[in-house]
Amino acid sequence: CTLLNSVHKISRENRRAIEYFMSEGGRFAFASGRAPKNLVRFFDDITPNMPAICYNGAIIHDYKTDETIYKKKLVPQVKEIAAKALKEIPEVGVVVDTEKEIYFLNHTEGINQFVEVVANTPKYTEAENIKEDWLKLSFWIRPEKIGITENFLESVDMPPETWKLRTYSWAYEVLNSKSDKGTAISEYRKLYPGCRIFAVGDNENDIGMLKNADIGFAMANAQENTKKYADVVLDSDYTQSAMVEVVERIQKMIR
Repeated sequence: CTLLNSVHKISRENRRAIEYFMSEGGRFAFASGRAPKNLVRFFDDITPNMPAICYNGAIIHDYKTDETIYKKKLVPQVKEIAAKALKEIPEVGVVVDTEKEIYFLNHTEGINQFVEVVANTPKYTEAENIKEDWLKLSFWIRPEKIGITENFLESVDMPPETWKLRTYSWAYEVLNSKSDKGTAISEYRKLYPGCRIFAVGDNENDIGMLKNADIGFAMANAQENTKKYADVVLDSDYTQSAMVEVVERIQKMIR
């Protein structure tokens, strides 16, 4: 969401800056908490020329071949956490992400917000019907009630192979402990040896990416904790022409 403005679009200025960057030989990729199929709708604004980081680092997806080239799945024990949540905190929406599909395990106000944020067509099912690997488990509820989710996650025994993070005002996510945008950046280095990697972020789920990149840029309106891990805090943000500033700074760095 770092690039999206208030109407969930990439601004013309930012789009042109990215297109210019790619025309000069640069590679551009989205790094998002979204599913591969939900990133495609932004390709009308800009078409990246390298695989995307999806699900906050759980997978790297190559759109040219429509293949996942890197994946870190959740351990089976998280299914018990999902079942416990459905029983103990029914007001919280529970969502399971797999490589190809997003499944909704109940219908709540939080689920309605999820659908609005990701523009996804709801697919309701029961956990035992999901045969694919679970990549991400998320919990959705109104921001003023997020403490319900926080208390629940604190009360359960989280498998050591997992970690949790808050990604939206409405949501918490549970991922494989090795699913992180920063880890995905390390995978990029294997795919593109010798390349310098520049990352731009604004949220806590971007911290690993900013740390592992050669240069990490934080938006002007980034969370304060996120700014601590950036090499550069920009003067602009996604509502302005942040990518114009980023590209200009990169040009000066590589000259």
